[in-house]
Formats: sequence, structure tokens, C-alpha cells
Amino acid sequence: MTEEQMTLIKTLIKKHGILATDGEWTLVFLGASYGLTEKQIDSYLIADTLDLLAKHEKMLCILFGIEPESNGEIQRMENPAERLQMLLAEYLAHNQSKQGYEEVMEYVIRDTGLSAAQIEQLRKAVEAKMPAEDVLEMARNRKDVMEIRRCIEFYEMMEKEQEPQEKAKKNRRERR
Repeated sequence: MTEEQMTLIKTLIKKHGILATDGEWTLVFLGASYGLTEKQIDSYLIADTLDLLAKHEKMLCILFGIEPESNGEIQRMENPAERLQMLLAEYLAHNQSKQGYEEVMEYVIRDTGLSAAQIEQLRKAVEAKMPAEDVLEMARNRKDVMEIRRCIEFYEMMEKEQEPQEKAKKNRRERR
């Protein structure tokens, strides 16, 4: 731990009147250790709750860059372990999709054989959240504009059909 982190911990403990036996002490220590700023740590320490788990979840959301309020389904889950699993799954899915699309972007930038219309359709495929490997395959195979457009439409159709099934699965999980 750096001197800067130790100073931050001391400042926050004094600022919030936290005793060594208080649970918040751990949250301050963890936040500083993870490299969060004073403002970020303050945001979960002053949360409108005495529940340490809720404050801990808020700290993790800040750390992972997830907006907890954006997904009401996660917040409605009563089991804290399941809530944490869902938060992590959301974080990992978001991160993996970003990384995959970076590869698509690099390919499109380097490949001089793709037309502007093909690039536009590939952009729309990314916008539709098609799996990055599928978008990359379409780019590498130099699918024509209409083929890419039809693939996007087919993907969107399949996603709409799967939405009710996924909602039913989540509802069953929540009832358990």
C-alpha cells in the first residue's frame, strides 16, 4: 500500500468518524486499495443505507464501471450472492463485447478492399450487437452489402424470439 493510499484511508476514516470496529473501515480500506478516489469512496460510504452489503455492491459497481440502477432485474434479486454473480456477468459480457469489436475495428481499418457500404453494414451489425466473431467473419469473407444486411435482420429476428424465453427463465430463477 502506498503512502498516498494510507493518507486517503486516514482522511476518510477521520472525515466519516469511522472506528476500527466499524464495518465501513473495511470498505474504506478496500476502496483505497483498489485505487478508487476519495469522491468515489465517499459516494458509497454516504449511501442512504446502513446495510454493508449494499455499500459493498455499490463499491464493486464503481470499480467495474457498472450502473447498478440501470438494471432493475439485478436490484430486485433478494439473494446477495446471485446479485453479485449477475453484476459480474454483466461486467464480463460488456468487457468481452468491447474487446471483440476492437478486433473488428482493426480489421476494417487495415483492409483496403472493403467498400464504404460494406463498412456501414458491418457498423450496423456491431450496433445490433451481433457477436464480434460473426461480424469479423463477414468482414473477412467480404460479404456483399445485401448479405450483411440480411444477416443483421436474421440475427435481430432471432434475438426477438429468444427474449420471451430468457425472461421466463429469469422469472423462474427469481421465484426460487
